[in-house]
Amino acid sequence: MYVLQDCFIAFFGFTYKYTKRIPITVRNLIAFLCILFLTSEFYLLMVVNHTGLTDFTVRKLTFWGNIVMLILAAVSVRGELHRIRWNKWIVYPYLFSAVYMLFTSFHHYPGRSYDTFPIQLLFIFPAIYFVWGNRKHQKIYYEWLAKASMGIGAVLILATLIFAPIGNDTVISSQYCGLTDNPNLLSMLLMISMAGTLYLMNMENKLSIFYAILTGVSLGMIFLSNSRGGIIVGLFEIAAWVILTLRRDWKKYGAKLLAVVAAGLIIISVCVPVTDIILDRGTGSQSSEETTQSIEGIREKTDSRFSTEGKNMNEFTSGRIEIWKWHIRQFNLLGHDCTDHQIKLNEGDKALHNAHNTYIELAYRYGLPAGIGYTVFMLAVIVCLIKAALIKGRNRYVLLISLFSLAYFIESLVDVMTLPFERGPVLMFYLALVGVFEDDIMNSSGEEKVTYDSSKKSGIYNSEHELGENIPEHRRSIRIRRKRFF
Repeated sequence: MYVLQDCFIAFFGFTYKYTKRIPITVRNLIAFLCILFLTSEFYLLMVVNHTGLTDFTVRKLTFWGNIVMLILAAVSVRGELHRIRWNKWIVYPYLFSAVYMLFTSFHHYPGRSYDTFPIQLLFIFPAIYFVWGNRKHQKIYYEWLAKASMGIGAVLILATLIFAPIGNDTVISSQYCGLTDNPNLLSMLLMISMAGTLYLMNMENKLSIFYAILTGVSLGMIFLSNSRGGIIVGLFEIAAWVILTLRRDWKKYGAKLLAVVAAGLIIISVCVPVTDIILDRGTGSQSSEETTQSIEGIREKTDSRFSTEGKNMNEFTSGRIEIWKWHIRQFNLLGHDCTDHQIKLNEGDKALHNAHNTYIELAYRYGLPAGIGYTVFMLAVIVCLIKAALIKGRNRYVLLISLFSLAYFIESLVDVMTLPFERGPVLMFYLALVGVFEDDIMNSSGEEKVTYDSSKKSGIYNSEHELGENIPEHRRSIRIRRKRFF
C-alpha cells in the first residue's frame, strides 16, 4: 500500500513543479471539466452513438478516460504530498483482487478492455484517492461529481422529453428506451442523474425545487423503462435520501426538516405521472390508438415483470439462475480465456456473452481468488457506508457516496458492471470512493476545516478556496460549524 503511495508521491510531486504555476482557480476549472467529461462518456457511448453522429468504442473511451483521470489527479495536487492512512479493511481486498487480475491477465486474455481493467484499479483510481486524501477538502470534489451528473442528466432528460415520445421507435417489448437502444441502459443513465439531484437538494441552493423536478422526471422515465433493477435502485435512492437527511439533522431541526423532506417527496410524486403525460403524445407517423396501446403495454409489462405467479426462480430472473450456475461450474484458480467469449446453455438458445453478475463474471474471467477478493472489498464498502451513514451520520457527502454505491451494488447483482467506461454507475462508484479509502466519511464532526491567520490583525477565517499553495507554520487549523442549509 505504501509502496503504491510512494510511487504517487514521486510522480505527482514531479508534475506539481509545473502545475503549481497555473492559478488554483484555473486548475479547479480544469479538474471540474475533467469530471464533467468522465461523467459524460457513458452518455456519448449509449446515446450519441445511437443517433449515428459518433462511433465511439469502449476501448477508445477507456484510453481517453484514463488520461483524463490522470490529468484530474495532477491538477488537484495542492502542496507537498505525504503518505496517508487508508482503510485497510477496504484497501487490502481491493488491491489483492487488482493484483491478482493483473497477474492472470498475463496468463491469458480476459477479454477486450478487460486486460486494462486491473491497471485502472491498481494505478488510476487510487491516484485520485491519494491526491484528494492529501488535499483534505472532499466537499469540493463531491459537489463537482453531483453537479456533473445532474447537468449531463438534465440535458438527457430535456432531449428525451422533446425528441423521444412513447411510440414504436422508442418502445422495445413494452419497455421504454428513450434515446438509447436498451431500456436498462436508459435506467442506468437516469439513476446517475438522480444521485446528483438528490444530493444537491440537500445543499443550500435556491434550485432545490428544480432538482426535485428532475428527480421526479428521472424516476418517471425509469418506471417506463420497466427495468426491474432500475426501478429498485430508483426507489432505494429516494429512501436513502429521506433516511439520511432525517438522520443527520432531525434532532436539530425536527418538524421543519420533516416538512422540507415531505415537500420534496410531493414534488417528486407529482412529476412521475406528469412525465407519462408529456411522453404520451404520439408522433406524426403514429395514430393515437397505437400510442395508447404502447402505454397500456408498458403498464401491463410492469405488472408481469414483478409478478411471481406461475414462475419459478429461473423464469422470474429471466434465466439468470441457469446462467449463474453454468459459470460457477467453470470456476478455477486462473480464470478463462475470453478472446471470443460466448456460450449457449441449450441447443437453439441465443448466444450469451456474460454472466449477468459482476462478481461471478470477475471470478470466471480472472480466477476464483479475484472474484472472492472483489466480493470482500464490496462487502467492506457496504459495512463502512452503513456505519458512516447510520451511526456517524454527519458528513454530508456520505449521501452521494451511498447513492452511487446503491446504484452500482444493486445493478452489479443482476448485470455485469465491470468496465468503468461501459457502464456509467461503475465509473461513478469508483470516482466516489475518495472519502471511503481515506476513511474520511467516518468523521463525525460534520464540520469544515478552515484556517486562522494569526499574522493578520483582523483574524480572517479563510476557506480552502482562498488558501495559498503553502500554508505558513504560524497558521493553525481550527474548526467552525457550518451553517445549516434548511
